[in-house]
Amino acid sequence: MRVLILFITLKLFAITTQTLSSKNMEVLNSLDIETEFINDKLTNKLFKNYSQQRKSYFLNVLENGYTYIPLIRQEIKKAKIPTNLVFVAMAESYFSSKAKSNKSAIGLWQFIPATARHFGLKIDEYVDERKDPIKSTIAAIKYLSYLKLKTKKWYLAIMAYNCGEARIIEAITRAKLDKYCQTNNCKKDKTIRKYRRVIKNYQYFNGTFASLYRVYQKVNKLYPQDLNINDLLLVQPKLKRQYLPKETRIYIRKIIAMSFLLNSTDFVAYQNHYLLNRGNISNLIKVDVPAGTSLGYVAKLLNIDLDTLKNNNRHLKYGFTPPNRDSYLYIPYDKLAYFKLSFQTKK
Repeated sequence: MRVLILFITLKLFAITTQTLSSKNMEVLNSLDIETEFINDKLTNKLFKNYSQQRKSYFLNVLENGYTYIPLIRQEIKKAKIPTNLVFVAMAESYFSSKAKSNKSAIGLWQFIPATARHFGLKIDEYVDERKDPIKSTIAAIKYLSYLKLKTKKWYLAIMAYNCGEARIIEAITRAKLDKYCQTNNCKKDKTIRKYRRVIKNYQYFNGTFASLYRVYQKVNKLYPQDLNINDLLLVQPKLKRQYLPKETRIYIRKIIAMSFLLNSTDFVAYQNHYLLNRGNISNLIKVDVPAGTSLGYVAKLLNIDLDTLKNNNRHLKYGFTPPNRDSYLYIPYDKLAYFKLSFQTKK
């Protein structure tokens, strides 16, 4: 009897492991990462850390992101991009719209002002749309899609989101040059030396991104083979400037480990309850309002807590919408019908 129970247990374990492995392979494929990366030691160490020591913390982050996860997932689904990109927001801000970095990056997706404006977010005296969960998500999707178009792979786009497009272009160029020189004698090659000089000038702020990009294009013709993720994550002893910053090497692994975690047996039940049910239904709805609408008035009209309304509209810098233009608010979905009936007549 014991032998039978042990056999069944081992069989179920094998099936579960095989299923999880298959799901994790799907994660890697969706991000254009080679399947052998599933054995990456540092990624698996992070996964173990999340699933054991930091398990409750991870669950709390998901719980705290209850308001925003549905909104992010809906926009990602509309854009038809990998669903795992939701974890970019988690890695950036832990789903906090009030998150702020020491580099003036703000919001769920940690936009700096210049990038935010470039991708359509408004920042002025009255609003900062980096804190708008929907608009910032749409902007982040546009930015990630642009980076994917430039780099050709999703994992490269994610890393570029962290360290910048230029640093990824530099990393690919250097790695491909090194690969090429492993099988070709480059010591006396004047062209290769010129390429390396352009890269070095760029590193020391004596060159432009345009000049670096031209070298990148030429090196792609010289070495047309695709790199794999390990080629770029490679750490070379005694090299002061690695292909990628340490932060970026950890960043991509964090996102992969988070994705793996949602496939683990400990999280399956929670995933089904949280991400597949609650996590797909947004509790917020956008409504148009005239210029200078008071949040206090709307909170009183809808009989909701003013602080809750403010938290759902962090893009507003004051307790009212911009006085110089029509605007919008996010209100609880279950208050929409009453808002439509009452707002215009009582305003």
